[in-house]
Amino acid sequence: MPKKLKKPYFFTWSSQQGNHYFETFGCDKFHLKTNFGDLLELSSLSYQSSFGLKNRKIEQAIIDQLSSFSMASTKSNFKLKEEVSNKLLDQLPDGRIFYTLSGAESVENALKIARFLKESPKVASLKNSYHGASLAALSVGGDWRTQAIKYTYKQGTLRLPPSQGKDCHKKLESFFNTIKSPISAVIIETVTGGNGCFEHDPKWLKMLSHFHKKLGFFLILDDVICAFGRLGTFLGHQSVSYLKPDMICFSKAITGGFIPFGALWVSETIAKEFDHRVLPCGLTNYAHPLGLAATKAVLSILEKPTFLNSLKEKIEISKDFAHSLEHFSQVKEVRQKGILIAIDLKEAIPITFFWENGVSLVLTQAGKRIILAPFLNIPNLLMKKGFRKISTIIESHK
Repeated sequence: MPKKLKKPYFFTWSSQQGNHYFETFGCDKFHLKTNFGDLLELSSLSYQSSFGLKNRKIEQAIIDQLSSFSMASTKSNFKLKEEVSNKLLDQLPDGRIFYTLSGAESVENALKIARFLKESPKVASLKNSYHGASLAALSVGGDWRTQAIKYTYKQGTLRLPPSQGKDCHKKLESFFNTIKSPISAVIIETVTGGNGCFEHDPKWLKMLSHFHKKLGFFLILDDVICAFGRLGTFLGHQSVSYLKPDMICFSKAITGGFIPFGALWVSETIAKEFDHRVLPCGLTNYAHPLGLAATKAVLSILEKPTFLNSLKEKIEISKDFAHSLEHFSQVKEVRQKGILIAIDLKEAIPITFFWENGVSLVLTQAGKRIILAPFLNIPNLLMKKGFRKISTIIESHK
């Protein structure tokens, strides 16, 4: 019997035995202080700390709100709630915001609204996807985390044909022409995050848009990883053409990760349905003032032209780095969109090897896929230094 790992808590998405964690003693703006030394964090933790591990502007906004009021009734109206909602809506089509505490909750409520209004349990999604860890969110996801949980609501899920590959749009057309019962919604990610930074073929998206109009199902866009600058645009979906979603799910970088928070945008067409009907959705900490304060600070950061120009520079650095890896014998494939990079390796590299070399990142596919999502405010020289470290690690691990 292996020796028990004597911790009074669980480590997520892993067995509780093994060398899959490090001791953390603190951090500076871009590094974790650990028993391995200072680790340059190159995946924004779980893609949420887009504005650094310390950010005075966001932190001060939370502190200021604490000194005013830090809790509010779900039935209350206050200036911050109005202000943040309107700032979000300035970047979106006509609609309204439902607040959550996570990406999974944003997805859950989108699915709930779609099934309620369309009176159908059927939702179509891609197998290569992840939409959150709660049961309904897991049921529409398709990666290993869904397969590990038998009792999700899979009976209500239809699998769309893959959104890449030869004739993928024709396969999607055949799918919609042969489904026998109405579906309430289709849910897709803007670009897949932990599942490999895959973009959808434009022809596939055009076909999806065609059937969206023809069949009248709701189109739900999971923008949890890609929104708030990750793809170089204010919101992730703005970088993806042909999509006119009815609902968009947000979380993660919406507060820079400093407060658990999320949001669901719904079109005004959907919103009007609940003007005289009871909205069957609610959360204890709905529109939490501290989450709103952090979101307001994030929105003010993203409005600055200097910040947006800096994003463009970081996208170019990311492109150059991705191209530089293409000739590596150890690299199978590299995909890059905005400041999000997936590196598929031919042979696995243990996560501890990266820690020992001063880097923290997301490693999936049993060590064969590196996902990089650097801080959006990381200095360019530090970003390049981190990328050079990754190159050296990959080259040296033969």
